[in-house]
Amino acid sequence: LAAAVAERIQGLAALLLDGRLVVAVAPAAGLHAGNVLKDLAASSGLRGGGNAALAQAGGALPDQLDRYRSMLERLLRES
Repeated sequence: LAAAVAERIQGLAALLLDGRLVVAVAPAAGLHAGNVLKDLAASSGLRGGGNAALAQAGGALPDQLDRYRSMLERLLRES
């Protein structure tokens, strides 16, 4: 689902699903999903990884969704 959204918007999509944070990136976005997730995980205590198109981390908490979103926005502004 995240990959379909990322491709449709030609950007990055992040979903929280069953305790996993999933990040997908369309090729046109010029980002690497695994690196984005790695940076987010380092700041939030999550663990995971992935490739250029799709990455996921376990241990994501629904009550931290706003925090994850803010961190992703900051990472995107800095890249």
